[in-house]
Amino acid sequence: MHRKPLLCVFLAAVAGVWLVETFAVPDWVAGGGAALAGIGLWWSVRRRRGVVVAAWLLAGAAVGWGRAATGPPRPPPSCAVPAGIRGYAVSLWRVRVDGPVEVRRAGMRTAVELMAEHCGGVWIARRGRVAVTLWEGPWVRRGDVLEVSLAVEPLPRARNAIDADAAVQGGIDGVDASARVQSVHRLVARENGVLAMVDAARRVAGDALSARLSEEAAAVARGLVMGDRGGLGAADREAWADAGLAHLLAVSGMHVTMVVVVIGFAVKELLGRVSGVVERWSLLAASALVALPAAVLFCLWSASPASAVRATVMGGVGLVGTILGRPARAVEALAFTGLAMLVEQPLLLHDAGFGLSMAAVAALLASPRLATDEAELLQRPLWRMVLKAKRMFLLGVVASVSATLAALPITVVFFGRVSLVAPLTNIVAVPLGATLATPLALALVAVAPVAPRCADVLAVPLEILLRWLLAIVHLGERLPGAAVALAAPATHELACYVAVLGFGFAALRRKRKRVGLVLACGVAALVLGVSVLARWWADRRRDELVVTMPYVGQGDGIILRFPGGQTALVDAGGAITTSDWDPGRQVIAPLLRKRGVRAIDLVVVSHPHPDHIGGLVYVAGRFPIAELWRSGQPDEGGVLAALESLVTARGGRLRLSSELPVSVVYGGARIDVIHPRVAETSYFPELELNDNSVVLRVTHGARSILLTGDIEAIAERELAASGVDLRADVLKVAHHGSRTSSTSELLDAVRPKLAVASCGAHNQFGFPHPEVVQRLAERNVPFLTTAERGAITLRTDGVTWRVSAHRPGFVLTTSDVLESVLDGD
Repeated sequence: MHRKPLLCVFLAAVAGVWLVETFAVPDWVAGGGAALAGIGLWWSVRRRRGVVVAAWLLAGAAVGWGRAATGPPRPPPSCAVPAGIRGYAVSLWRVRVDGPVEVRRAGMRTAVELMAEHCGGVWIARRGRVAVTLWEGPWVRRGDVLEVSLAVEPLPRARNAIDADAAVQGGIDGVDASARVQSVHRLVARENGVLAMVDAARRVAGDALSARLSEEAAAVARGLVMGDRGGLGAADREAWADAGLAHLLAVSGMHVTMVVVVIGFAVKELLGRVSGVVERWSLLAASALVALPAAVLFCLWSASPASAVRATVMGGVGLVGTILGRPARAVEALAFTGLAMLVEQPLLLHDAGFGLSMAAVAALLASPRLATDEAELLQRPLWRMVLKAKRMFLLGVVASVSATLAALPITVVFFGRVSLVAPLTNIVAVPLGATLATPLALALVAVAPVAPRCADVLAVPLEILLRWLLAIVHLGERLPGAAVALAAPATHELACYVAVLGFGFAALRRKRKRVGLVLACGVAALVLGVSVLARWWADRRRDELVVTMPYVGQGDGIILRFPGGQTALVDAGGAITTSDWDPGRQVIAPLLRKRGVRAIDLVVVSHPHPDHIGGLVYVAGRFPIAELWRSGQPDEGGVLAALESLVTARGGRLRLSSELPVSVVYGGARIDVIHPRVAETSYFPELELNDNSVVLRVTHGARSILLTGDIEAIAERELAASGVDLRADVLKVAHHGSRTSSTSELLDAVRPKLAVASCGAHNQFGFPHPEVVQRLAERNVPFLTTAERGAITLRTDGVTWRVSAHRPGFVLTTSDVLESVLDGD
């Protein structure tokens, strides 16, 4: 029998899910494999032969079958009919709150179970589950019944390569459809069950923290105490991630262990003072019996994220073993936890929280323990505290480095970057946040309802500790090289990295086999290094122009990759309303990181409208920019000034369109600066912002694309009449397909073979306008939009354009110039 059978079974389960997904194994094949493996396990147990091998087969086949049988979520039927310029199908729904409530800046975020839809004056029963953000209205908790107007739609398909698969994420979250709230909700019935009381307690705790702490400190405290990060904006959460401290805001094993230890200690102390108890019962088993339900309740309190569930199940295994008098080994407990979670939800392999939690704990268990060979020195009182402090410091360093190395491939795959300062910041921040701030915040929450004055006193040192913690976060994120972008690794590169890590940890722990393990580690590291260098060299030598128009909502953003590897960015999208949405942070930067881009050679501001330049500030703060081109027009919000300041601070150069030559060569591709070209002002003062957009034509070999910004009819007609050569194979449709752009004069001058436009799904302007679509159709020009097709990528070797989209399904007939790639981007 294998020494760690559960570990083998867990690894088999992971392999089963991977095989089913990679090779698209049919349900009947996976189900048959599970049945045969079950028969094999029964036979092996009876014969006492090959039990571990049979368990491997059963785990892999069963969990793989579970993954194969997990079909895509399906939205419930609806009687609503799309209406209005946005095309939403809105109707009145009766719903039951079915998830923990997280208070965000935009409202209350929660999940609801659909109960009935109001159709033709009657309520029709419906079934489904959706996530919603409720507007201002009555506070809600789990179990409450509401009436609210919703636009229920199928889960959106990904539109960018970095977007999460909505169907997979919906399966993890138990969501069947997407829903947009279209009205203030009305409370129909109030629930008073256990989960409702937990939500009420969470609200009381949040109010207690918000009333006594500053806004920023209260948001952090809610994350530390109950995993509620709703008070933190996207920029705040990213700062914690760059500093390598995001795990402190997610309830994990640290929090569950704290609860178990405190309650267990209290129970042992109380029972130990009762005469006769020690003789009859085991105090350790009794404390574990009380701590187990407390851990489960705390998991519910923290909204049950994957890290908290992992910690609770793993801790529960240990507590049950203590109650039964058979303590569980940590490795087996971790393997059982992972197996149980995968059996319940095979899609968890796609969840970053599950992967990071399992990897970090596994690394901590595998990391070597520090030897205590200073026994002689410890006899001296002066050295005792010094050596203990040194040992604790070294243990903290080992734990932090081990967890960072284990989590690195997961953070690269999911987030495209890794924090290099995490080992350093964790040494200081974890004791401060976990040992001091979290217990103090829990104490404040516990005493606030019964002793408000005492809670006021506790808030003073808590505010100071949280301020120190925030200072560490801000210092860590600003250190040079705090977070490094890494290109998405190939599957074999991930396998090599895991091998390096596994052999390395084993070599540190096993002295007898150290030489062989070190050699194996070196071979895996060599293969990994050669693969990464070969991929980098091939990318640099690729002689093609790549133009990508990612989906940035209602805005424009274009990434150009020149032959030779240089990168340019023309606009970066931006929110047109007050919102936490920043396409620079959430789309452009992740795409650049995924491709391994660490610096940008050229950024062009077509014109200073928010939906074009809003995302550039974030990008400029994370990527050095060599040159910034603009027309010279001022903006009203100060975004352009902030952008220019960030560029010049890193040694970048600012250039107006009038200062540029007619043509500039980047990596073998030519950029023609067509408009505006005015020597005195660099733009036309008599024209509006849109008509002063910078217009570029990018040419590689015999192929070209015209980038038009947001120019409208006036500028288009003047350009068409100017005699400038505007011919291009591909036209980036101006102004997102507005009726006032893409005039007949411009289309006749350009004579495009393909037109592409960047516009938002369900945008409030109705872009692209039917007249523009009609004008292109009359000229037999295929028309693709990011709203419909997602990210659109065009590649050319100078002879032919290869066109692909993240949502494939189109066919281009003009194959002499254009070639459609039907398998997506």
